[in-house]
Amino acid sequence: MKNRIPLPGIAIVSAILGSICCIGPAVAGAVGIGAGALLAKFSSYRPLFLTFSVFALGYGFYAVYFKRQKVECEDGKCKVKVPNKFSKRVLWFAMILVALIFALPYLNTPKVDRVSVSNPQNPRLRKIGKAVLKIDGLDCEYCFVPLRNILEKREGVLILTPNFERQELYVEFDSIKVKLSDIVNSIDDTGFKVGKLELIGGEK
Repeated sequence: MKNRIPLPGIAIVSAILGSICCIGPAVAGAVGIGAGALLAKFSSYRPLFLTFSVFALGYGFYAVYFKRQKVECEDGKCKVKVPNKFSKRVLWFAMILVALIFALPYLNTPKVDRVSVSNPQNPRLRKIGKAVLKIDGLDCEYCFVPLRNILEKREGVLILTPNFERQELYVEFDSIKVKLSDIVNSIDDTGFKVGKLELIGGEK
């Protein structure tokens, strides 16, 4: 079983790397944007890590339960070498742990539909701009945490509404106080990159 023990470990590590883009930014929010930016970059590799994790687990179960076992002969006696109970327990433990890691980004997530940023300025003195930003990797609530943290501090940002299915962020801002290009630069600083943007109102 020496050649099989590493498979559960590989599956667990791959699952952690595949989920760190969603879990990591929320945890790193208390540390700083730099850490969040680094973890956010794992987003594009998430499908690869998760696929590799499933493959490692699948092959582990095949090797333990379905693969034709090797016959070993010694001193005139032959026996079939079968996986021991410890190896099976490790494999099942790894499967449960990987399933929890997969599900963690979607359990007890900070639900976000709309974020209104406090701004005491008289609404009559505002020049409202509206934009929809396409942000690759913005596919879960945890990924939104570093963006929300940095944009809430940006004077002039009024409303943030993420759409995780479309990986878009709707922004309302006071174009007198902040330009859309400044908002885009702030997002880029977190490690996420703005692709296509649609300006609905306001000034760049």
